[in-house]
Formats: sequence, C-alpha cells, structure tokens
Amino acid sequence: VEDVDIGRGEIRVHRAKGDRPRTAYVPAELVPRLAAWVEGREGRLFPISSRHAQRVIGRMAREAGVVASAHCLRHTLATRIYARTGDLGVVQRVLGHASIGTTVRYARAEEAVVRRAVGA
Repeated sequence: VEDVDIGRGEIRVHRAKGDRPRTAYVPAELVPRLAAWVEGREGRLFPISSRHAQRVIGRMAREAGVVASAHCLRHTLATRIYARTGDLGVVQRVLGHASIGTTVRYARAEEAVVRRAVGA
C-alpha cells in the first residue's frame, strides 16, 4: 500500500517490474473508486506474479462476458491508443516498454488507416 500513490488519472507504483517505478494511466472517473478501494488496505494490493495477474484478469474478463486473455487485452489497448494518437511514443509510455521495438510488436495499424495512408 505504501508504494502506491493515486493521483489525477494515474496510479504511481514506486517499485514495479524490475524494481523500477511505473505509472499506470486510468480514466479520471475511476480514480475515486480506486482511492476508495485502496483506503484502509494493508500489505500488497496487486498480484505478485504475472501468472497470478493473468488468472485474475482472465476471470474478470469472463465475468464481463469478454473472451480474451490479459495479453490479448494488452495488444488491443496498444492498437486502440495507436489508432487514436498515431504516436508509438504514447503507446510505449502507456505500456511501460523500455524499447520502442517492443511496442511496435503490440500496436497494429488498422487496415482502414493503412489504406487511407497509401491513398494519401
């Protein structure tokens, strides 16, 4: 709990993967709900292993009626952000990648965007 600060539209995790700080961006309307969820908690807030995180996200997706893995949802997020912004740097920052080369594998250009670009 002491490693998480919830600010306006972001969660700052001071010791994340590789013991590096990480910022997770969230819609502003979720910040009060997250703050209420964190309030009064002690110890660990988030899963400590990637396998556990995948299981939790998979269960939540199924409960929401979504058929997708955590990894698939991450690719979808990257693709949607890239479609909105056209900026791989933004996608890189959201996903927390050290290398833009990793980000390129996540963000896919949608077919209609490619066709418009070629037509231009």
